[in-house]
Amino acid sequence: MKSIILIVLDGVGDRPGKDLQGRTPLQAAYRPNLNWIASHGINGIMHPISAGIRCGSDTSHMSLLGYDPKVYYPGRGPFEALGLGMDIQSGDLAFRANFATSRDGVIIDRRAGRENRGNEDLARSISIDMGEYRFRVRSGVEHRAALVVSGPDLSDRIGDSDPHREGLPPERIRPTDPSGNRTADVMNAYLDEARRILSDHEVNRERMKNGRLPGNELLVRSAGKVPDIPSFWEKNHMKGACVVGSPWLKGLCRLLKMDVFDVPGATGTIGSNYSGKIEKASALAENHDFVLVNIKATDVAGHDGNYLLKRDVIEDIDMAMEPLKSIGDRSVVCITGDHSTPCSFRDHSGDPVPVVFFTDGVLNDGVHLFDEFSSAKGSLRITSYNVMDILMQLAGRSEKFGS
Repeated sequence: MKSIILIVLDGVGDRPGKDLQGRTPLQAAYRPNLNWIASHGINGIMHPISAGIRCGSDTSHMSLLGYDPKVYYPGRGPFEALGLGMDIQSGDLAFRANFATSRDGVIIDRRAGRENRGNEDLARSISIDMGEYRFRVRSGVEHRAALVVSGPDLSDRIGDSDPHREGLPPERIRPTDPSGNRTADVMNAYLDEARRILSDHEVNRERMKNGRLPGNELLVRSAGKVPDIPSFWEKNHMKGACVVGSPWLKGLCRLLKMDVFDVPGATGTIGSNYSGKIEKASALAENHDFVLVNIKATDVAGHDGNYLLKRDVIEDIDMAMEPLKSIGDRSVVCITGDHSTPCSFRDHSGDPVPVVFFTDGVLNDGVHLFDEFSSAKGSLRITSYNVMDILMQLAGRSEKFGS
C-alpha cells in the first residue's frame, strides 16, 4: 500500500481576464512542475460538492476528506475556534468572526485592511461576561477571529451579523426558528457592547492617527456547536495528518483527530512557506497513511481580484512542487482546488476546478498542462466526493465492492 498526499490549492480555479490577455492565472503562470505532474498523471475537472454549487472551503474540504457536509457540517464557527486553540464545551456556541471597519454605522471594509497587529488586544477587550453568559474572543490570521459563547440554553438557530459585503450596516442577529429567540437577544446585546468598547479602544485610536483602518466592529457568522462526528481513522481507516496554515482547517483536522503539524513561516496567506509545507508533507507520508496540505494564498489573491498576484503566487507554489515528482513509487499525490475564486468575481464561484492524480503506473490520459481548459480534456469528470475513493484505490487501500 502507498501513502496519500492531497494538496488543495485554495480557490485556484479562475476565469480568463484582460489583465492576463484572456488567460486564467493558471494558464499565464510559469508552472513546469505542475505541468510535469499533469503529463505523468490522470487529469480532469472536479465539481466541489456538485455542479454549479458555490461552496465554502469548509464544506468542500469536508467532502474531500470523505465526510458529507449535509450530514456533519456544524457551521464554520467551531472549526475556527478549535483551530485557534480555544476550549469548547458541550453546549457552547462558536462563531467565525472578522474585525471590520465601520463608519457612520456602515461597514466600509469587512476585513479592516487585513490588519493583524493589535488584534489580540482588541480581542481581550471584548472577552467579557454579561449576566449568565461568557464571551471569549481570540484573534487569528490577519483580520480573522473566533468567538465562543458559554451559558444556558444557547441555540445555533440564528443568523449572522456580517452583511457579507461593504456598504451595508451590520445585521441584527435574527433567529432562524423560535428556539433561537433568546440567543439572538443575547448576541445583539453583546455585539452592541463590543461595538462600544472597540469604538474607543487605544489600538483603534492609534490606527486612525496613522491613517490605518480601525477594527471597530466585530462581525460574526457561521454559528455552530461541536458535532458528533467519526474520526478520520474511523471513517477512512487511515492515520491522517495535516499541514495547513488556516486556523479553521486546523480546527477541522483536530476535530477529526488527525495529527496537526505547523511549519515555520506557513502563515495561511500570501508569502507562506510553500516549500516547507510540501517538504513536511513528503516527510510525514513516511509514517502517516494520509497527509492533507492546504495552500491558501491563491484564494486570497482571488478575493482581492488581483490576476497578476494570483499568477505570481501560482509560480511560487509551482517551485515548491519539485519534490513530488520523485515520490510516485511510494505515494499517491492529488493536486486540486477546493473551489474556484475568480478574480473577476472576487468570491467563490460554482465553476469546476482542475484535478490531477499522480503515482507510478497511473493511466496517463495525454494531458500535458495543469489548468482549467487543459485539464477539462482529461478523462475525469468527478465531484469532491469521488476524490477519496480514487486516492484509496490508487494507493491499494480500497475494499472491493461485491465478490
